[in-house]
Amino acid sequence: MNTVKGQVYDKLRNLNSHEKLTELFCSHLNYQYSGDVVSQRDWKPQIVNSIHNLQLVATHDDFHIIFCGVDELLLGIERSIVNKVGNKS
Repeated sequence: MNTVKGQVYDKLRNLNSHEKLTELFCSHLNYQYSGDVVSQRDWKPQIVNSIHNLQLVATHDDFHIIFCGVDELLLGIERSIVNKVGNKS
């Protein structure tokens, strides 16, 4: 598949890093690269300590792509992170 759709599909199948996420949205889907760090001020230490990378990767109008790397997927932590990020974006 040499079409954009095929390239995006291949990228989605191998989406396992911050770099690949950035490449997908900025190189293939024409989003504007951001690279801004998302503030974790006023977050509970339990949540902050579970995150090893939280970054605004790309934007397109009012739509934001945020990368969040966590050490272990736990429902309580995931939900808290999503709620916090959703309130700040």
